[in-house]
Amino acid sequence: ADKVEALYEGIYGQMKDGGVCMTITRPTDPPYPLFEAARRVWTSRQPPVCVFEAAMRKAGFDDVDVREWRYPIRCRLARWLALIRARFWSTFHGFSDDELEAGVKEVAKGKDACDFVEFEECLLCVTARKNVK
Repeated sequence: ADKVEALYEGIYGQMKDGGVCMTITRPTDPPYPLFEAARRVWTSRQPPVCVFEAAMRKAGFDDVDVREWRYPIRCRLARWLALIRARFWSTFHGFSDDELEAGVKEVAKGKDACDFVEFEECLLCVTARKNVK
């Protein structure tokens, strides 16, 4: 939280009056089809949105607002597994090739490669304004 606070203090200090700061993040436990070890990594590294909101307020921002953007995602299981294998999120970077492949098998268990994965993406948008003092 200290690094997040320092980040927003720096942004606030460089912004012009009336400027808007926006941060887009995701929930701490999203509905993505992840293997269990990857989910643990995600939740341990993803701060809750209230951390960003509180840091913005502490830095001096006004009109802090949080909104959710939700939309459906549907892609072939084979494509999703290829993304995981390609380590498309930093969540997957710390896994060895063998661990990643075991995770892929966990996600694919009981499914056919032609199947689809479906989930609702959720982006959390935090906006704040530097009001004229």
